[in-house]
This record gives sequence, C-alpha cells and structure tokens, in this order.
Amino acid sequence: MKKKKNRSRKAVVLIAAAVVLALAIIAATVFCVSIAASDKIYPNVYIASFNVGGLTKDEAVDMLNENITSTYGSNTLTVEYPDRTIEFSPEVVNASLDASSAVESAYEFGRYGNLFSRVASYLKASSSNVAFTINTGLNFDEEAISALISEHAEAAHVEATPSKVEVFKEDNYLEVQIGSTGRDIDQELLKSVVMTALQNCDLNTISMEYATTPYTMLDLTKTYQELCTAVHDAYYDAETHEIVEEQIG
Repeated sequence: MKKKKNRSRKAVVLIAAAVVLALAIIAATVFCVSIAASDKIYPNVYIASFNVGGLTKDEAVDMLNENITSTYGSNTLTVEYPDRTIEFSPEVVNASLDASSAVESAYEFGRYGNLFSRVASYLKASSSNVAFTINTGLNFDEEAISALISEHAEAAHVEATPSKVEVFKEDNYLEVQIGSTGRDIDQELLKSVVMTALQNCDLNTISMEYATTPYTMLDLTKTYQELCTAVHDAYYDAETHEIVEEQIG
C-alpha cells in the first residue's frame, strides 16, 4: 500500500515538473517570437545623442526631427578665446538629418542571424546603457563653419617679432628691444572641437587658447665681439720706433 502511495506521489511530482517545464518553454517561445515580430527598435539604440530605443520607425523619425529642430534651430555654439568670441549660429551650422535613413539603420541593429541570436542581441541591448550609436545622417555646413573659423583666424593673427639690438657708437650706448610672442588660432584643432561638439549635440560654451609662436631670442655674443676692444697699456713699438698709446676697453 505504501509503495503505491509513493509511486503516486512521484507521478504527481513528475507531472507537475513537466507542466512547469512546458509552461516555461511556451513562455520563452512566446517571448522570443514577440521580440522577432516586434516593430520597435531594440532598447538603448542611439542616433547621434538621441535614444530611439523602444520606438517604432515613425515614432523615431518624428522624435528625431523635433529634437534636431529644437537643439540646432535655436541654439548657438559659442567658442571663447581670451580676447574674442566666435559664435556658430544656427544659420552657420545649418544642421540637417536624414532621419528616415538613420532610423532604418537603427531598426536593423540586432536583427540578423537566427531567432536565438536576435534574442541574445535584444537582451544584451536591454542591459547596456548605450547598446549602439548611429552617427550617420547628421550633417552640418562644414564649408560655412570653416569660413567663419578662417575669418576669425585672420583677424586674431599676431606675427612674432624678433628681439634686436641697435648700437650707437658715437654716444657710447646700445639699445636692446625684446621681441614679442606671436599667436594664431589653430584652425584644424578648432574645427575638430566644433564638429565633435555638434555631433554630440553638446552646445555648451567651449574655452580655447591660442597657439603661440615664440620670438627669436637675442644673441649678444656677436654684438659683444664687434664692440669689445682689449685693454692694454702704452708701449714702445720697436719697428716703428713710436709710442703706442694705451687702449681703454
């Protein structure tokens, strides 16, 4: 009698385990199929600096167009040098985005391989802060940006002046003029900094320093050699039979 009861209990346990396993398989299958069939972009996928994860294609396009307009259409990127300010206005930056193309690329992220690889990509994206970033499609008027930088670089240019010495022998003195350091805007560096900020939608004020050119240091050795005379006492020149006067240095 006891053996029959034990067998019955084991059978119940096995049936329950089988039911739980079947439900788990069904749930996992439904989950996998729902991911594969979803019309939404995988989580934490960014276009430029905008998170389009969890949105449909149409929702992502609308969101991007709205954000591009609000970010670049009314804000100015300001670069500050010690004595001048360069403003990259919305008209100069002229930002544009092929939202449909960018969203299509975002939507395709993770949707490759078989069902299991797609689920693995989805789960990995869900656990990441930034699963994937797409920078294609965001464009700026680089020609206008370069022209503005060149204009300010020309205005800010200061030529380095060398040090020099001027000798006044009759008045027995010399005048030394120390040179001055030159300065320039490093146009290549500035453009790189500006483009990086624009790509990252970071329109906070940027502080920059001028590139400097040192002036030529003064070498007084040559001047000393030209002006210096050796000191000697008066002496009798045996060849000329004359007295050579003393020389004051």
